[in-house]
Amino acid sequence: MSPVEFEPSVSDDLVLEQKSGNGQHDVRGTHHHRTRMKPEKPIDLLRKVDGNNMCADCGASEPDWASLNLGALLCIECSGVHRNLGVHISMVRSLTHDVRVWEPSVINLFQSLGNMFVNSIWEETLPDDNSSADGSDTSQYLSISKPKHKDVFSAKEKFIHAKVFTTFTTAYIPLFFSNVWGVKNQIISSEE
Repeated sequence: MSPVEFEPSVSDDLVLEQKSGNGQHDVRGTHHHRTRMKPEKPIDLLRKVDGNNMCADCGASEPDWASLNLGALLCIECSGVHRNLGVHISMVRSLTHDVRVWEPSVINLFQSLGNMFVNSIWEETLPDDNSSADGSDTSQYLSISKPKHKDVFSAKEKFIHAKVFTTFTTAYIPLFFSNVWGVKNQIISSEE
């Protein structure tokens, strides 16, 4: 059973009988009730996951936005930075207003990830504070500390750009090109 499916806690048809003054059951007082547990809202389900009680990027409490592409819950300010990255990188949706997005499969995915796990991936390739600039294009992102929720927007923007683009350039682009070269080599060897 998925986390958003619930079984009724009381039988579908509950017949209540009232006793008349003479001790006899009075059928005129019979009531039919349908009682079902109301499914939890996506925001309540997702905030229960480790790390999801705060923004993945700045630590602000009670995030109410999410990046569907990156699997992270975000505060309103960091969600603005993510929106500026473009939907091809970070598709931002509200946990409260965009109700159609939060189907059981999406909720299950987010519950299995959580901000702590997602950050272990997206922040893994960020250089630590002890790194030194080496003159490469990524040196502008060196020594970036994770912003606090009260930090200025530009600090959050710089961190989020570093977090996303450093991961793309150090992990995914080399993988992409190795696959491209592999295909190219297969084509060349098949022509010989």
